[in-house]
Amino acid sequence: EAKHYRYLKQQQAAGVIASFKCQVRYPITDAVLNEDGSIYAKKIDYIADFAITHLDGHVEVVDVKGMVLDLYELKRSVMWFRHSIKITEVFKGGKTREQAKKSNRKQGAANG
Repeated sequence: EAKHYRYLKQQQAAGVIASFKCQVRYPITDAVLNEDGSIYAKKIDYIADFAITHLDGHVEVVDVKGMVLDLYELKRSVMWFRHSIKITEVFKGGKTREQAKKSNRKQGAANG
C-alpha cells in the first residue's frame, strides 16, 4: 500500500488525477437488531485502500492485494451488489488476480 500511495501522490502532483483518499469506508451490511433492540449483528464496512477522484470527476475504488482471501471475495461481490462499484485490484509484485489466487492455494496446501 505504501508504494501505491507514493505512486498516487506523484500522479496527483503531475495533474494526472484530481485527488485521492485512503482507507475509505463503504457500508456493505446494516446492523441487525433483535426484537428487544439489542444488536444481533454489527454493521459491516468494506474499507477500500484508496478512492481516486479522476480529472473527469469519476471515483475509482482501489484495493492493493497480496493475496485473494475468501472474505475479500465476499466483500467485493457485495460492493458490486449494493453500490454498483467494481473494485480495481492492484496486486503486489505485479501479479495478476489468477496468480495471486494460485499462490493462496499453494500457501494453503503448504499450511494445511
